[in-house]
Amino acid sequence: MPEYTQWQQVALAIIPKFSGALSLFGSSWIIMEVLRDAKKMTMVYHRLLLAMSIGDVVLSFTLFLGSWPIPYETENVFMAFGNTATCSAQGFFLQLGIISQFYNAYLAVYYVLVIKYNKKERHLQKMEKFVHWITWLFSVATAIAGLVLNQYNSANLWCWIAPFPEDCDNVDMECTRGNKASFYRFAFFYAWVIPVLVVVMVCMCIVMYSVHQQQKRLKRYAGSSFNNLKQVAIQAMWYIVSFFLTTAFNSTTRIIQATTGKTHFPIILLMVIFFPLQGWWNFLIYLRPRYAAYRKKNPEWSFASAIRQSFRRGLFLCCRKNFTDEENEEEENDDDYLLGTIPQAVEKVDISSRRVNSSRRWSLWATDEIAVETVNKENVV
Repeated sequence: MPEYTQWQQVALAIIPKFSGALSLFGSSWIIMEVLRDAKKMTMVYHRLLLAMSIGDVVLSFTLFLGSWPIPYETENVFMAFGNTATCSAQGFFLQLGIISQFYNAYLAVYYVLVIKYNKKERHLQKMEKFVHWITWLFSVATAIAGLVLNQYNSANLWCWIAPFPEDCDNVDMECTRGNKASFYRFAFFYAWVIPVLVVVMVCMCIVMYSVHQQQKRLKRYAGSSFNNLKQVAIQAMWYIVSFFLTTAFNSTTRIIQATTGKTHFPIILLMVIFFPLQGWWNFLIYLRPRYAAYRKKNPEWSFASAIRQSFRRGLFLCCRKNFTDEENEEEENDDDYLLGTIPQAVEKVDISSRRVNSSRRWSLWATDEIAVETVNKENVV
């Protein structure tokens, strides 16, 4: 175990509680917004966000607990108040939180299917059920397997797959718990998260290229339809960036640890700051289109006013029936700016594309007719 100073131990124990609380708030907000809106519950995009946010709630709360469930008097750990049972419980839910990583990949693939291949909602729904079944079965199965195999022990920052006593798998010592922890850590997590990172990166490139091609082809004709598609692509990029920002320092730490056997406090500090924040980033990105719509419709509004209005729907859930019909319609239209209308935005661009092709064919036909008429006149003369 790395020897941290007292203030370093305090920082590593306290910081995840703030970032975890922010993420818990953001994910819970998204869950409330989706569940309360029957229209959103019919859309694949929002159901994926709902499932991802449920996974983020599990992960955020587990990381919020931080070092509390670690067995009492564990060396070099600040605020360790737990026992073996609490440590195992935290490790179980931390492993279960892998579902949020998978749903980030599914969301990236969703954007590719819609933007690149123009898949309709009915096609996406057929694939969606397999996504949920596979993700939850794998996450629950690996979480239970880790519990049965006694793999959940103190990992310094929180409880997860780790050997006990510490480093027993690297020295000539018998492990009382967490035997072959390095193997199970890779098999249950990193063997799947690394491909997820690759998939997300590839999807990001495909989306950027597809939008660029559409822009070259339709910029003069598509107008607002293409602008909507461009905003959809920007929304996709933000989700992908947030995923990389969340996992970058965690992955870097594990790579350095696997190759050199050492850890570096600055990277560990960045990991405990950013790793629990996935739900918070998703929340900000989820509200971004609404904020942009309000600023576009009301350019005279200040930044604070637009933010306040963006929060309004969630803050007044219980009072929604007291809104006027005009306010309700305005709120729904602002929400439809991007949230859940992605296939429709792409379909508008596709229609514009067909119109452009039709116009070009008409132009070529008209040119040919004029040329034929000119030749006929010359022959008459």
